[in-house]
Amino acid sequence: MQIKIINKPNRKITQSVLYFQFRFMGWNSKEMEYQDDRFGSLPFAYVICYKDNEMVGVVNLLKRKIIFKGEKILLGGFGGVCIHIKYRRQGIALRLLKEGMKILKINKCDIAFLNTDIKKLGTLYGKVGFVPLGRKYKATGLSNKVYEDAGGMIAPICSKEIFNKVLKDTNIFDLQGQDW
Repeated sequence: MQIKIINKPNRKITQSVLYFQFRFMGWNSKEMEYQDDRFGSLPFAYVICYKDNEMVGVVNLLKRKIIFKGEKILLGGFGGVCIHIKYRRQGIALRLLKEGMKILKINKCDIAFLNTDIKKLGTLYGKVGFVPLGRKYKATGLSNKVYEDAGGMIAPICSKEIFNKVLKDTNIFDLQGQDW
């Protein structure tokens, strides 16, 4: 297995990643519209696992500047975590996440955010430093629809101080853009 970091992905790579991810999600056209509205943020990089030149796993890396309590922070994150069915439970997702955390650090992200089913996948993400946000967060879709969810997790990257401020806050956490 080979892990590749794709910085500044081109259209061809993005299309192949999207095809891979959607192939395993089984979404219908209505679900695709929802996904595009809510989770359509464009990655600045991908971490991809290949076996014999075939994609078997991928993680989208994202970042954006937001304002939290009057302070500018660089929010990094993971989206589109997907492993081919035949290769699950072999540690590939963990390897991709660890590499992704390194890239978020190189990009000077203060904290990282992701959305997941915490009961199902919280332990996996916990292995790379994520903890449940402990409250709702909101994201604004391309249509300007506001989505609220309680499946947020955060991890410190370059600022333990900002991580602690966000974690201790009780207000809804605003992603100030689309969900990852």
